[in-house]
Amino acid sequence: MKVYLDLYRFNKNWKLLEKRRQLSRSLTIGLMDYFYSQFNQILLAAPHTITNVDRVLFDIDTTNTAPYAQYIPGRIAAPGGNSAIQTGENGLATPAMYYSLKTSILGADLGILVGTGSTAVTPTDRRLVSRISHGVRPADGAETLFNSYAAGEDASGDISAATIWLGQMFVPAVSHRCTSVSVKLYKAAAPGDVTVRIRSLATHTAASAFYPTAAYCADLGSATIAEAAIGGVSPGALVKATFATPFDLYAGHYYAIIVNCPGAGGANHIYWRRDDAAPTFDRGFTDSSLASTKLGSADSGATWTSSGGTYMFEENGQSVGEFEISGCDILGKAIANPNGEFVIRRFFSNNSGGSIDVAESGLTCCGFHHDNSNQQYGAGTTYLIGRDVIGPAITVANTEILLATYTIQITV
Repeated sequence: MKVYLDLYRFNKNWKLLEKRRQLSRSLTIGLMDYFYSQFNQILLAAPHTITNVDRVLFDIDTTNTAPYAQYIPGRIAAPGGNSAIQTGENGLATPAMYYSLKTSILGADLGILVGTGSTAVTPTDRRLVSRISHGVRPADGAETLFNSYAAGEDASGDISAATIWLGQMFVPAVSHRCTSVSVKLYKAAAPGDVTVRIRSLATHTAASAFYPTAAYCADLGSATIAEAAIGGVSPGALVKATFATPFDLYAGHYYAIIVNCPGAGGANHIYWRRDDAAPTFDRGFTDSSLASTKLGSADSGATWTSSGGTYMFEENGQSVGEFEISGCDILGKAIANPNGEFVIRRFFSNNSGGSIDVAESGLTCCGFHHDNSNQQYGAGTTYLIGRDVIGPAITVANTEILLATYTIQITV
């Protein structure tokens, strides 16, 4: 089997300006994850027990009877932009939006993706280094406020021990590169420095889904606030934690800001201000079952609970430039037994006002993660099955259009 990556650059009148072709040598361990996810969703029993292979072709339950779930098979083809794909649905008699949200994936997150990172490819790559998101904003170097809830507090979360971690969920409205977070704190006595981190929220298969449990979520970034920067009088003030290496946050994805203090204990406390009485924060949380965006853990983030209220925070970042991303198509199927070929294609239009350098490309599939110990839960997810570095980078000027194709050739 050979896989070719082709890149075509057009001007706004569709005149071809540049063409590149390279062999794709990029299969990652994510391809195995994808195959296993699809294998596991067929069986609905203990791993490695398949009872009806044909189930992969259609929704397996439409009557709200066991096994209580409906699935859409994995796919690469996708709609454009921020259109959502429903990869699976809880099939209980009274399904909640909670589960529907878990299983939705944005079209721009599937199929062919492009980015600006040039780090060498490894088999364990899980994502592009810096994916270019859907939109029309230009790249800029200025730090901008993207998400916040910074007024109206009436209570405080108490970090009274090193094992107590507090968190705040949020969903970005637009994709960007996160550079810093400010949280409204004050202290008692001398608790020491405070750690602030951001995690991508899990969509795993338990009642604690959407919680930033370390077993399911790695830190995207972590930074320290020096004790000296934190005042000792309520209600305190916003203090800033700047990440040494900025990282990407994507529109429609769930994240948590987590605050802990390794030196807390005894008389030494950190207090994070919050709004308990009448919180109005709803960025991205469209269902009442997700209204409790405030998180707490008593065991250093191993397990979490949620409750009503919103902690005071500001999340800042930078735009890295955006493409308007079209749908991802699969076409050109040609079978001459025993050989075959097909093409995966996507257009990226630059209307950001500036040039964007594309240095990497990836191919992402969606699957449905299923836990056989609890069949009423599951989560839609994406799998990076290939990543290629483009060298030298291809520069797409404002108003230009990039076409990226993967041609899959199977020759026996």
